[in-house]
Amino acid sequence: MSADVTIRYKRTRVARLALGGVAMIALSAFMAVVLYRKGGTGSFAFFIACVGVVFFLGCLLMALRNLFDARPAIEISAQGLLAPAISPSRIAWADLRSIRLVRYKNQPIIELTVSEEAERSLPLTRLVRWSRVANRGLGFPGLCISAGFFDQSPERTAQLIGEAATSYQQLQGRPLGI
Repeated sequence: MSADVTIRYKRTRVARLALGGVAMIALSAFMAVVLYRKGGTGSFAFFIACVGVVFFLGCLLMALRNLFDARPAIEISAQGLLAPAISPSRIAWADLRSIRLVRYKNQPIIELTVSEEAERSLPLTRLVRWSRVANRGLGFPGLCISAGFFDQSPERTAQLIGEAATSYQQLQGRPLGI
């Protein structure tokens, strides 16, 4: 593989997610106002409605950040794989052990298994660090990235990563067992 490949977030899917966030914020706020008028701030339902507003506001802000972010979702080059959702640093091809496309509750996930040394040395994002134990409990020991919002299909994305890893590792004399 000689040319760099850039995979971006599909803007229409991210925009729909943002619109869903707006709808859920409005619904939660409506519930909070109605519950406040009925019984004040002492009910558990009012608390849940307020938590809903805050939670979905966070979801909306993340969706908007991805919608207007010019960085690629995944970048494949001779230097390695850059997936900002996993790490701001490139994952060297020599450190990549396997790639697997899995579906969990009908959501496509690309799982990248890297060497232990690379996993310890990579500056993983907070989301990846916080979800490591849960992912392992679900049977995903590698680094996971959701593949449902890319401009390429999840199958094509995993195939591109696998082909690049195989070709670059063969050039380095280290075959990959993908």
